[in-house]
Amino acid sequence: MAMKQDAERRQDRLKQDRLKQDHLKQDRLKQDRLKQDRLKQDRLKKEKTEKARLERALEEGLKETFPASDAVAVTEPAPTRPGDAGKEN
Repeated sequence: MAMKQDAERRQDRLKQDRLKQDHLKQDRLKQDRLKQDRLKQDRLKKEKTEKARLERALEEGLKETFPASDAVAVTEPAPTRPGDAGKEN
């Protein structure tokens, strides 16, 4: 009878140990997820801050150069004769 009780106690302790290990594992997984969420939020916040900084810099650059005195030339006129390239009249 005593041996049976000892075996039951050992099994109960093993069950309790497994439950504790499972809880610890779940806690670690939860902490890992929370850490990953915080890192993601930090990264998104930095990206948003950088985007806002770039937008402000662009707006300021536009304000400083407006109105432009000359429009930007997209193309150059082709020379009229083959030997005229690079010559001024």
